[in-house]
Amino acid sequence: MENKEIEKKVKQFTCSTCKLSVPYSYFGQNPPEANNFVLLEKAYIMQDPFQSQGKFLVIGSHCSMCGAKVCVDSTCSIFYSHRFCKECARRCYKDFPVQIQNEI
Repeated sequence: MENKEIEKKVKQFTCSTCKLSVPYSYFGQNPPEANNFVLLEKAYIMQDPFQSQGKFLVIGSHCSMCGAKVCVDSTCSIFYSHRFCKECARRCYKDFPVQIQNEI
């Protein structure tokens, strides 16, 4: 191999709702170099391009009901003990507390 650098396959996250598409570096609950930081859900993580190493952005996760990839933006998903895409949240609207119903 002439080039000693190994070409890495770019991993891409695409939201099923808004179609946001960004590269991610990690999927899980324990982001690397985050000093024992544990997320409440398995999430797609990217390094924060504006901060030093060890800083990260949570960009999305999977809907706990249908499994769709959704970004964490409030127009696409809601988190209430688990992540829900807006479509699934609307379907089970009455199962959420009133405060969460107002966000849906």
